[in-house]
Amino acid sequence: MNSPSPTPQPPSSFSPKPTSSSVFDPPPRSLSALEIWALAVTKPSLHTFEEILQSPGVSAGRAFSWIFVSSLISYGLAVLLQLILNGFQFSNTDLGLNLPIMLGSVGLMMLCLAPVAAVLPVLGFIINTAILQWVAGGLDGKGSFSQLCIALAAFSAPITLIATLVAVIPFVNLLSILIGVYSLVLTVMAVSAVNRFSYGKAVASLFLVWLGMLVITLFIVAMLLVLLGPAIDSFYQEFMQQMMQNMPPLP
Repeated sequence: MNSPSPTPQPPSSFSPKPTSSSVFDPPPRSLSALEIWALAVTKPSLHTFEEILQSPGVSAGRAFSWIFVSSLISYGLAVLLQLILNGFQFSNTDLGLNLPIMLGSVGLMMLCLAPVAAVLPVLGFIINTAILQWVAGGLDGKGSFSQLCIALAAFSAPITLIATLVAVIPFVNLLSILIGVYSLVLTVMAVSAVNRFSYGKAVASLFLVWLGMLVITLFIVAMLLVLLGPAIDSFYQEFMQQMMQNMPPLP
């Protein structure tokens, strides 16, 4: 007599114990704007920019808001410091009597221009970033316009504020050159991190963008000279004739 065959058991629903190679990495932590700015300026590295790009909630729109806010604050600081300096300069003159009215009028005018002063840097940032990413893409870059906006704005916004404060402090304003060089280094690192290629290609991308801007600028200047050449020549001839007429006769 044959023994009954064992009843098939359903497959177990439990997965094997995960090994160290199958454990997922922890999710990226959410970073505030100040944390992102501090990381980008004080701890710049490829890993830092990758962490910033992976932070939940970052986007191109948020990057634009960083540039807008930093430009607005920078403009406000520059205007405030300029009004203070002008107040000290004219306080001991005849204009000192009307100084509050004069400074109030200038301050009101500057306040009306504040939105324009904040929007224009954002537009310039968008155009420059778009051109830079287009060139980087031509050099086998794997990044996107949105990613490059985030990486560049992460350090551009705080450096704008730092540069404004440094520029108005006597003797310390010489540091503006070092700040510009440091900003250039951060730009190379950001382009390299976003597009996942070498520093050499990042430098080449920046060089090609600057070269293109130089060519366009020279072309515009040449066109203006061609269009305004006759008017400039006529003004020069009239100016020389008046100079000759006003010269005293030779003895």
